[in-house]
Order: sequence, then C-alpha cells, then structure tokens
Amino acid sequence: RAVVLFVLGMIAGGHLLSLQWDKFYFFNNVLEYIAIGYLCCALLVLNTGPKAHYAVTGGLLLLVWAIYLFIPAPGWQGDRYSQEMNIGIYLDRVLLGPHGHPFKGYWTAVLNTIGQTSNMLLGVLVGQIVFGDRPKLQKARLLFISGAALLLGGMAWGLFFPSLRSNMTSSYVLQACGISTLLLALFYLLIDFKGWSRWAFFFVVFGANSIAIYMMAHLFKFNLIGDIFVGGLCRFFRPNVGNFIQAVAAMAVMWSIMYYMYRKRTFIKI
Repeated sequence: RAVVLFVLGMIAGGHLLSLQWDKFYFFNNVLEYIAIGYLCCALLVLNTGPKAHYAVTGGLLLLVWAIYLFIPAPGWQGDRYSQEMNIGIYLDRVLLGPHGHPFKGYWTAVLNTIGQTSNMLLGVLVGQIVFGDRPKLQKARLLFISGAALLLGGMAWGLFFPSLRSNMTSSYVLQACGISTLLLALFYLLIDFKGWSRWAFFFVVFGANSIAIYMMAHLFKFNLIGDIFVGGLCRFFRPNVGNFIQAVAAMAVMWSIMYYMYRKRTFIKI
C-alpha cells in the first residue's frame, strides 16, 4: 500500500509518466509523504502499544527541533531557516540532487518527512480517542481539550521555534494538528453525537473515493470541461469572478462523477 501511494504521488506531481528524467521529482506531492508516514505508523501501531506511540511522536517532534537548532547547513552563515539555504535544503541536495522537488527553498523533502510522520502519528493518537470505548460526549470533550492543547502548545513553541509549513517544523505540526482536531471535535459532536449528518452528504461523496478524485484532479483538466457549460457566462464577469465560476463548474463535474460512483457502490481503495 505504501509503495502504491508513493508511485501515485510520483505520477500526480513528479512527472513520472512523462519519462523525462530531468523533470522527474521524488517529492512533489503529498502522497509521497503520506506513503512513508503511513508505513511508519502502520509498523508502529501493529507492533507496539499506546505508550510507544506517544513516545515516538514526541521524539520525532523533538528531533526536528534539535536538528534545526544544533545542525546548521555546512558552509552557510545566514539564518538557519532561510529559504536560500538551511539544513533541510542541504540534505535534499546531498541525498536527492535535482530530483527532490521543484520548489527550491520554499519546501524541503527529506527532513519534512519526519515532520509529516509526526503529524500522522498525532492522527493515530486522536484516532485512539475516536475509536475508544468512552461515551460519545466524553470523546467530543476530550477531542476539544486535545485540540486546544495542541494548538496552544504549538503557538507557545512557535515563540522560539518558528512555525513554518515549508519546513514542517514541530511548532507548525502542533498548530496544524490542533486546528484539525478542534474541527474533528466539532464534526464528531454534530454528526456522531447529535446525528446531524445530512448536510455532510456533499463531502461524503468526495471522501468515499478520495484517492480517485485526488488523482483525477491532478491528471485531467476539469476546468476545461466546466468551461463548456459556463465559458460564455464567465465573459460577463471580471476575470477573478469568472475564474471562480469556472472552478465551481469544474468541481460540479468532478462531484457528479463521484456521485455516480457512489450510487453504483464503486469505491477505489488501496
């Protein structure tokens, strides 16, 4: 499963199918990070208990912090978080050469994998709350408390360890996971506890075939299909409004395809 996800990521964003080595990238899509993080999480969950999950998650967060704090990029005298050069960029150049990613200093690949994995491990910990034996209302409360603690912890850490998405710093991971957990708590309270689920059907259709719609969005230009229906209408609006209408039409086309698959009980899984 991890290998398939990694290959799909290289197809979606790494230009694998173009068969041009000079334009190929190993880390140009979130699926590569998910593949590696999933493999690490699966091995940990299948072979260890909850205490080890907490220990490894905290260890990875501290590891990223320690690397940026104590290991500057060799030969670089500037800011250790600079987009021109930092330890993450240095590792990418040494290990991946020109095939890491096309984002130059705006993103790092190898070192980011540690932050991404800790992000997913926090998801494992939150999942243990959701699938535990507590009453639903107690689960929702614990999710709210956990989300607030993660968010506040990330903000406090960010005072001396910058919250940088491009570097997946530990403070950013905590803040992002905190916001996500708070949203999960809200949706869990509304849908699982209160039973208010009809409003979410639009999103369920996408989520039921998430990997399919993700790959389709990367491989096909649905905006051109949507333009067939709204291209004439868009001419009467300002460019930014017209682009928004075109994007909504493209999403409507994608949702219609997913809805057809949903009705036919066709679900693509990995």
